[in-house]
Amino acid sequence: MRLHRYLGIIVALLLLLPACHRSDAERAERERAAYQKEIEKASSAVTPYRFIKIVARASKAQERPQELEALAAQLRKLQELEAKNESLLRDAEEVARMAVMLYEARKLLENRDEDAYPLLWTALTDEPVPGPWYDAGAEHLVLAALWEFVNMAPLTGKPMDSAKLHAFAHYELARAVPGPAWSPEFRLQVSLVRGLLFYSKAYHFAADEELTRYIEGFKRIRPDQMSWLKAEDREQGYAMELSAGYFLRAGNRLRMGRDEQAADDFEEGLRLTKGIAGENELTLWASAFVAFKRGRFVEAGQGLEKLAVSPYLEPETRERLLAEAKRLEREEKGADAFKQVQTGAWIVRALVARAGGPEKALAGLVGEEQARRLYRPVASLVQVQQAVSLHADPRMLADKATQTGSSLWAWIRGKVGWGNANP
Repeated sequence: MRLHRYLGIIVALLLLLPACHRSDAERAERERAAYQKEIEKASSAVTPYRFIKIVARASKAQERPQELEALAAQLRKLQELEAKNESLLRDAEEVARMAVMLYEARKLLENRDEDAYPLLWTALTDEPVPGPWYDAGAEHLVLAALWEFVNMAPLTGKPMDSAKLHAFAHYELARAVPGPAWSPEFRLQVSLVRGLLFYSKAYHFAADEELTRYIEGFKRIRPDQMSWLKAEDREQGYAMELSAGYFLRAGNRLRMGRDEQAADDFEEGLRLTKGIAGENELTLWASAFVAFKRGRFVEAGQGLEKLAVSPYLEPETRERLLAEAKRLEREEKGADAFKQVQTGAWIVRALVARAGGPEKALAGLVGEEQARRLYRPVASLVQVQQAVSLHADPRMLADKATQTGSSLWAWIRGKVGWGNANP
């Protein structure tokens, strides 16, 4: 009788074992499925963004539907207004008119493939594309990375809704199909960006898979194969790109609770960038964390104290760092050590501020000329997107908008159903 009494419990425990001992690959698969469902729920946020891109790209096509002519003309008007004003919010009527026109043309736009038209680069700038590798897939990849960059360090000063930005990034990444002119290292960027997107949404096992794929793939490449860089820059470029994978995977593994593996990755990232990157918020934090994990608590505390002096940190972050530094300098290695100051957006914001703003930060990554070319069209698109996707709440426009503009906004909110995009 006693055996029968416990039989149900034994069976239940056996059934639970597979879940308790699920492999990393199984967890990553579940996370990918959950991520896909999350993205599908946010798909409506992409609609106005995709429509604007179609109109912009079609505006430079030799053959385009006559129905898009008026939309293209209105988009050009908004771009001209954006170039003159600090914000399109001052032109509520024109912005509202564009939103109405997009809604009325939704049936036409829903069935259009944006890649059937010239590149967005061609539509937004008169300059030549960055190189022969810059095809439609490359543009999607660059935009995916830049939208996530905007999410962490806004190009326009005021952040947009994070969920929307992430949806934009995913939309672009899903269309980043490698082209024949892509170099081996550029193909690996797909895994790096996908890892970043998974990381930012806390799908850490899926992120670990992508970042490991990036690192292992990059280790099979020689610096001299990085043909898009000048010969004298290839060794350093190789080290910086590989270190990016290690640093990002380290931050991700911290969130997985795998501190020892994270320390190993931070250590490798620091080794690769030694003598190249110099001291900054990331290298100072990583060095302090490695010292902490190796039992050098006083050194770790001194590292955090040095980091806290950075003028690019927010006051609350500086206070947390100093509090942790004092505890470590007393050689207190409590379980909560470093938990309040883990890597994240605060480091990105500090690095961007140190660089002198988003455009100069991009210059440090891709070169000054390339950054200037990449930044201008994307910054313009950010401005137009924020306004047309109902970023401008009618209450913000009350003292400036015309009666026509206000009534249009009210009509859009009630009928279009694209949501009220408060940043």
